[in-house]
Amino acid sequence: PHNEPTPLPPKSAPQWLGELSAAGERFAGLCVLVAEDHPVNELLMNQLLKRLGCTVRNARDGEQAVAQWSLGGVDLVLMDVQMPQMDGLEATRRICQEWPANKKPRIIAMTANAMQGDREKCLAAGMDDYITKPVRREELALALSQCQPLHRDELDAVAESKNQHISDKIDSQAAGHSIVQPGAGSPIDFHILQNLRELDDEEDPDFLGELIQIYLLDAPQHLAAMKEAIFLGDPDSLKLASHTLKSSSANLGAVSFSEVCKELEYMGRVAVESGGEQVFDASRARDRLLEAQAEWEKVRMAFEIELETGKLRSQIS
Repeated sequence: PHNEPTPLPPKSAPQWLGELSAAGERFAGLCVLVAEDHPVNELLMNQLLKRLGCTVRNARDGEQAVAQWSLGGVDLVLMDVQMPQMDGLEATRRICQEWPANKKPRIIAMTANAMQGDREKCLAAGMDDYITKPVRREELALALSQCQPLHRDELDAVAESKNQHISDKIDSQAAGHSIVQPGAGSPIDFHILQNLRELDDEEDPDFLGELIQIYLLDAPQHLAAMKEAIFLGDPDSLKLASHTLKSSSANLGAVSFSEVCKELEYMGRVAVESGGEQVFDASRARDRLLEAQAEWEKVRMAFEIELETGKLRSQIS
């Protein structure tokens, strides 16, 4: 059995921003393929990687991930496990089958699942490592540090020019951030929002606002899909919709809402993976859905206030 990594303690903003400067020297120009079907998670991963000095490509499903890798130039793949069309496990098997080990990128699983056996499934498919969502920036930097670039000569050509730019920009920002104090009774974890706020930069000065807007447009669709799945007694569709909403909500600090989605995902998953032995309890799922809808209203109102007035921003700065 594989031991789960010990969680790293959170860093203060100045400490983290200062370390980005050193990270840029190691990761500048490293080409990372992000295979992720959810727009909130994709945008967040892209920004984290760019702040670490990486170049980024994107794929929204497993088929696109295989196609992007076949174009060449990719050093590392961050592979979401649950994606439409072809999932991350199958995409990894295809890459491992079609290319020799010395030409295969390092493939790291990204999944919001934490059930027993998930890590083993990822490693058995040919993945090299496993990180859980929401992805912490320290874990991401650690994963990148273990990657041996396949195209070192190309990296050397761009590293020097990027390093100074990254260092200058980060040094100018480090003094402006403070440690966060969470608001009592809020549906949003201000610590997580502060970490996201640090990703605002000259090129994208309201990155957090963009994330919130995408999330507010996207989340109701998944809630509607969850409601329909429960009405139809379709645990597989419930599992998929709940999984997606659980992940994006956790990334934006809607922790309580994410936890309710996690419970609904688990109910669907158990029914699916039991092969019919575990009966899907639609009545219990409806009760959980009511909790999810109530929690969603709190989250929606908090984020709409943030977009209109910056109230949350004032509590985390």
